[in-house]
Amino acid sequence: MRLNTEQQLAPYVTQFVPLKVDTASPEYQRLQRKHRSEGNSIPKIFVIRADGKKLYAKSGSLSGDQLPTLMVAAAREMGRPLDVKESKRLKEINSSIMSAIQEKNLKAAIVEFKKLKKLGEFGQIRSYAKAAIDNNQLAESLVASVKENAAEIRASVEALDDSIFSKLVTAVELKSAVGTVPQLKIEMNQLDKLIRTNKSTALLYPTAKKVSAAITKLRHKSSRVVDSARRTLTELASNDADSRVKEYVAGLLTAHASDSDADQANPTFEESTLGIAKRTTVRKWTSADGKFSIEASFVKKANGTISLKKTNGDVITVPLARLSETDRDFINKIK
Repeated sequence: MRLNTEQQLAPYVTQFVPLKVDTASPEYQRLQRKHRSEGNSIPKIFVIRADGKKLYAKSGSLSGDQLPTLMVAAAREMGRPLDVKESKRLKEINSSIMSAIQEKNLKAAIVEFKKLKKLGEFGQIRSYAKAAIDNNQLAESLVASVKENAAEIRASVEALDDSIFSKLVTAVELKSAVGTVPQLKIEMNQLDKLIRTNKSTALLYPTAKKVSAAITKLRHKSSRVVDSARRTLTELASNDADSRVKEYVAGLLTAHASDSDADQANPTFEESTLGIAKRTTVRKWTSADGKFSIEASFVKKANGTISLKKTNGDVITVPLARLSETDRDFINKIK
């Protein structure tokens, strides 16, 4: 059965907000300047999309099926509407994504994007609600950040610098998180191929995959799973001959366990190894009010402040008083 124009329009009616504007009012003058209409007669009909794009602006009334036909055509360019619940949820996720990107925690940002599958593909939510537009722009920012991160990893692989093992772990995590995102899949596959074909990094890559898997388990709710991850890391730190692996894994165990837990899970570590790990490992630092956090490694402490090295290489200075109690305790235990 073929639907008539009004039946076709029915699902879209709630997307339109009708406004009547007096042609003598300042509002109309602003409307006319921004969205120039055709013709000089009255009434004038404007159809403006949520993002401000003009879909229709002409003089003269519409009769019969003309108005419903116009509205059906406009609705096809409006994208899907968001209900109150969807809009609220999208704003919350946008906030989490923005924080993750700022902290260079790209894996966390990708995980947040995956929560939006019902609304649309990555970076392609077909809606002109502000929250949807913001999300699509955040997707572009994430793509740029992942590509920048991949370039840094590629440079480390080619130079075989001291941070190479931590970069390999990051590469594994990113490739796993990206999954089938079209804008990123090729980039990460190319990086993966470079790592596997480089003789030095190819030897470290299997260990990096084990460490990445252990990191995921360290965040698990089950204590059994967490303990299993700690045992894996302890074995790697004790048995792996590569000092870069030992140092990185020591840092993970220090960052993800209290002193007593660390001693129990890792009795073979020497205190000097843990001291080095505390100074060099990248960890999450949080402000005293809990509103801000950053991924960085400790550099030095002086005159009531500490210097932190961000993952992009920038060094920042932060007053000790502005850090969380956990972070201050961490600093006090560094020898």
